[in-house]
Amino acid sequence: MKNFSRFYFLILTILFSCEPQNKDFKLEDVKAFINRSNKIYNERYLVNDINIINQKYCKDACIMPTKSPKICGTPGISVHYFNDGKNHDLNIEVVAKNIYGGPVYVNEEGVYKIDDKNGKTLDVGKFIAIWKQENKSWKLYREIWNTDIDSTNLLSSYYFE
Repeated sequence: MKNFSRFYFLILTILFSCEPQNKDFKLEDVKAFINRSNKIYNERYLVNDINIINQKYCKDACIMPTKSPKICGTPGISVHYFNDGKNHDLNIEVVAKNIYGGPVYVNEEGVYKIDDKNGKTLDVGKFIAIWKQENKSWKLYREIWNTDIDSTNLLSSYYFE
């Protein structure tokens, strides 16, 4: 039993010593960054500019849209979001409900609402986003979302209070 305890302690020591250490990491700073990013989320739809996608997404990012296959890489993500300019008349509101994580990955859980140019709600749902640092900036690494339209009466007070 004594040997097992030593072995277990050794394994734990190795695992924790191999974990990347970032003494400059401050979750509150990352939360503030993500919340600012969410406020300007709609910008990605306003201009057909790949630089917006390159600034917001990691090179190896993947998105997992509702009722669609997974899309990886900024060129594919760009095509999805810009839709040949057809997505210009949307207004998207994104609200983080939980942000947690460490210096390597930060997870965001939230809700979204999509309105058309006349203010008619097209979609309401929830999402999970995983952020990681690339070139010293936090960028989206993974995104997955799904609609609540079929299961709710569109807007509940939970979403956008």
